[in-house]
Amino acid sequence: MATVYAALLATLAAATWGSGTSPWILLVLTLSAGACAPPLGPVMRALWSDLMPDEQLRQRAFALDTVVEELLYVFGPMVAGLFIAFGNPALGVGFSAVLVLTGTLALVTSPLLRSQVSEAATDELNTDPTSADDSPETSSDQGPPTGEKARGWVELLAPVVVAGGVGMALGALQLLVVAFAEKHHHVAAVAWIQAALSVGSAIGGMAYGARKWRLPSRQRLLLLAFALSVVLAAAGTVSNLFVLTIAVGCIGLFVAPALSTAYLVADECATEKTRIQAGTWVNSAFNAGNSGGTTTAGLLLGQVPLSMCFVAAAAPTLASTVIALVRPRQAVQRAAPTKIASGGMSAAGG
Repeated sequence: MATVYAALLATLAAATWGSGTSPWILLVLTLSAGACAPPLGPVMRALWSDLMPDEQLRQRAFALDTVVEELLYVFGPMVAGLFIAFGNPALGVGFSAVLVLTGTLALVTSPLLRSQVSEAATDELNTDPTSADDSPETSSDQGPPTGEKARGWVELLAPVVVAGGVGMALGALQLLVVAFAEKHHHVAAVAWIQAALSVGSAIGGMAYGARKWRLPSRQRLLLLAFALSVVLAAAGTVSNLFVLTIAVGCIGLFVAPALSTAYLVADECATEKTRIQAGTWVNSAFNAGNSGGTTTAGLLLGQVPLSMCFVAAAAPTLASTVIALVRPRQAVQRAAPTKIASGGMSAAGG
């Protein structure tokens, strides 16, 4: 996937080197490249789970992972700016192709990943095929989710929904910041405001990961998402760029903790075989929410006051906390009688 992704990025760089390329060609290349992006984040978080079975250490690892990812949003635009200032902007796309290819090759050829693959292959060879086929886990994988597996998928709903809500909030915020800066005739301030978001996220993530929390991870996730939505809605009341920069930095304090906790909850819901799948659901929900939030904000701008746009941007995250709080309980309650009934039938049959 990394090879195809890098090749498509290189083709996109060549297509945008000069003018005259059809926008439809650029659209096809961009969509194709996005579809082939390697799932580095979910794979890396699955490795963290194998390395650190202790929840506290795993929380720190996920927080650090999210902080590093947030810092990319600070240094990425800076590097892109250098390519724009001293060369052709298409060089930045080509440089990204080199980075993603070398980084992925470094990951998949690392001794850690090779040892994990070797252990998995050894366990598979040492497993009795007959007993594996008759095991409840295998039979449940082949049919619809029931029992504990069904409950696991229900519990996965919370981190997926919250990650989507946070993604929508951040996607909308990016566009709202631009509109706010244009309104005050200081578009150059957008870079500083976005940097404040990333710096705040890095600080919040490091502080969050270093602390040992008594609350369960699911409750922490809902509280963090709720706090993020409240601060985002309050940011719509500010009247100048300096105060908005501080407010956006405060929003960032909850971004990395919320996302790292979402990945932690998803990891707790998953089995060893479904860790990457669970992490991919959370990652995809955030990316989809980010795109949807930007689109929604674009439709609202000019139709409603800017302050109300901030409130609307906070609404999906607030709604996600309500859905994550209510929906899993209802689904588990509905699944419980089925599980009890099936257990009674097994006992009667015995």
